[in-house]
Amino acid sequence: MWSDHGGIGGAALGTANLTTVLLGGGGGGGASNSGVNYTLGGGGGAGGGVVLVQAQSIDVTGSVSAAGGAGQEASGSEWVGGGAGGAGGAIRLQSIANLAAGTQRVTALGGSGAQGRGDNVAPPPPPDTAKGGDGGVGRIYLSAGGILTGTSNPTSF
Repeated sequence: MWSDHGGIGGAALGTANLTTVLLGGGGGGGASNSGVNYTLGGGGGAGGGVVLVQAQSIDVTGSVSAAGGAGQEASGSEWVGGGAGGAGGAIRLQSIANLAAGTQRVTALGGSGAQGRGDNVAPPPPPDTAKGGDGGVGRIYLSAGGILTGTSNPTSF
């Protein structure tokens, strides 16, 4: 029986309209229970941050991101789980007049889970047994008193 496991991806936190704002959940670390060497699993990725902007008008010409961090690869020579990605954080953009968010310029994506070491040694475990999970997407809330244009990833509530 294979005993290595990748970490569990971070979860999105907070209310949909972001009246309660929380950082993205961190990803879980990978595990090993090989019984031989007890090498370390990969570390989990950090959760995404928080962006709060309230202004007369907002025009996003660059990018606004609250991305979760990627999980870390496992080390050692045993069957060891990779770290999971952190969840995306929270972005709340609130405009009294118009808000132009651009196309996919506002993002709160989760980080990628890392491969475990079990996929690189013989005999290999079942596929993806040791991979850390991907972090969940964060939360985005876009609000305008006037015209609201653009898209975000994930979709704004």
